[in-house]
Amino acid sequence: MGKLRIGSRQEAREAMEILAPLGIHTPHHATRALERGVIRPEVLSRINVAFGRDPLVAKILSRQPNRTER
Repeated sequence: MGKLRIGSRQEAREAMEILAPLGIHTPHHATRALERGVIRPEVLSRINVAFGRDPLVAKILSRQPNRTER
């Protein structure tokens, strides 16, 4: 996989569309992926910024499987 460089909110959206199938749906998932060496630190930084400020990225990130009530 090549370098994933994120320099704008549009690029952040595109990155999240790539990262979501990898199981990275929240900033916490991105942090764990960073610890495992799956993503680079600058990607995590841009994900955090995008998650906080970009509604579309927040929507992409918030797509979670339905959870059954206990």
